[in-house]
Amino acid sequence: MSLRSYITERKQNATRTAVNGVEFIILDKGKFDTADIKFLLNQIEEKTSPKACQHVNQIKLGSFPKLEKEDYKSYYKDGVMYLSNKENFVEELLMNFFHELAHSFEKPYFDQIYGDRFLEKEFLNKRNRLKSVITMYEGGRPPPVDFNEINYSKKLDDYLANIIGYDKLWKYSAGIFTNPYAATSLREYFAAGFESWLKGEQEILYRMSPVLYNKLKQFF
Repeated sequence: MSLRSYITERKQNATRTAVNGVEFIILDKGKFDTADIKFLLNQIEEKTSPKACQHVNQIKLGSFPKLEKEDYKSYYKDGVMYLSNKENFVEELLMNFFHELAHSFEKPYFDQIYGDRFLEKEFLNKRNRLKSVITMYEGGRPPPVDFNEINYSKKLDDYLANIIGYDKLWKYSAGIFTNPYAATSLREYFAAGFESWLKGEQEILYRMSPVLYNKLKQFF
């Protein structure tokens, strides 16, 4: 079968529906069944709104080689949200949706979120607290990576994920970040907080990250 024929067949077999006014395209359900998809769509409608989803044009569920190559479970770019069908539970799909929905807010609301740099300051304060904790528990030597880099750094990500490891990182970041991935970059810090808000953890977010809480409060 040619690539063109394969793509055409995939498009023909795709199931299309809508949620909050956004086209939802199921290219491949993977291990998820109809009940799982119904639960996912119901939760999206219950936890968000058409206004919250207004910057998303399409949501695609399937198997995406680019995501698998980078070991991503979801991705957002140019109005399209990609959700991998490789997750084990539909609740994980929902969390991935929340996370990528946050990224859809960044371009249209960039100045509101990042312009005054208050969020950046809060993030860097937390990063340096995490650095101190890691230094204390990992032999007294400071981490050999730049903890003041606010943008995504593969070197820092590899250090946190593979040298420290997420089992330890959950413990080290407790009370500092809502989850370890929030420490990866400023953008992921915002997205992780957005996810926590939609999970109903506003009180925890207010106590732990007041600047982030107030940024998110503008949108909800």
